[in-house]
Amino acid sequence: MIQRPKIGLALSGSAGRAAAHVGIIEVFLENGIPIDVIVGCSSGALVAVSYAAGTMDAMRQISLTINKRILWDHVSLRGARGGLFHFHNPVAEDTLKKITKGLKFEDLPVKAGVTTSDIRSGELITITAGSLTQALKASVALPGLFEPVMINNRLLVDGGLINVVPALPTKQLGADIVIGIDLARTKFLYQRKLWFWRIIRSLRRLVGIEYVHYQIISPLTSKILDRLESNGYKRSHVPNMLRVFFWGVDHSFDVEKELSEEQRACDIMIEPDVKTWSGKWGLNNIWGIYQEGRRAGLAAIPQIRQLMAKHEQETEKVKV
Repeated sequence: MIQRPKIGLALSGSAGRAAAHVGIIEVFLENGIPIDVIVGCSSGALVAVSYAAGTMDAMRQISLTINKRILWDHVSLRGARGGLFHFHNPVAEDTLKKITKGLKFEDLPVKAGVTTSDIRSGELITITAGSLTQALKASVALPGLFEPVMINNRLLVDGGLINVVPALPTKQLGADIVIGIDLARTKFLYQRKLWFWRIIRSLRRLVGIEYVHYQIISPLTSKILDRLESNGYKRSHVPNMLRVFFWGVDHSFDVEKELSEEQRACDIMIEPDVKTWSGKWGLNNIWGIYQEGRRAGLAAIPQIRQLMAKHEQETEKVKV
């Protein structure tokens, strides 16, 4: 028998534009395009997990009815650590339960991953085991705005800090053909070209904040906390909001050179026309975003089928 290639989807972060991801996946399934591996970043992670968990009907309802009021109902201010808001409230927990069904990655019938960023080291971390809910909270945690999530002794935030379209993780999870879907307005959360980020970094260096923090405050704080811990004090592992924010800006500037490797891992890149006309948060004309996703998905099907046929032919040649 001819062995068909494994198809992988790499879903970008997209704020509220996730409805386009939903539309594209629906078109693929309607036209017999299999999805064997799926990896998502930020709001794309919500759709990736939903597909793998079999809750796409709920995801469709959520993505087509989202607005600013509903979005802010999902976050809370009181008690947040390392960010201005957190997702530990009944509304967010209920929505995540609808998407994940309370499952772990190990329970999924489809190979899936969620990309996050280690805010301390700047590494891209693909979560493929453990709680789906915790992974999703980490993947949408914009540094400085939302509380980071501690998983396996790593302090994790939005995967879009390192790369918006997780093509390479999708390839690494076993996909033969990687289809990237890019809905994001920018390639990075904090763009180098924006003048105010350059000014912030220059001011920090000018007034000596970098030197004071790394050479004086950090060593002194570490010594004090070590002494306190020896007397029974339990150290908090979440740094303050500004520290997380500045780490995020620095890492985003440092990883731009890695974009080319991610792009090479992608066999097809689908870019629905939703990046500029759907508003900053992608919450304007959600139905139009969904329809544009379906249009772009349908347009990509001939190329996907060609790649599948080519892979099958090459596999047969190798066997012979």
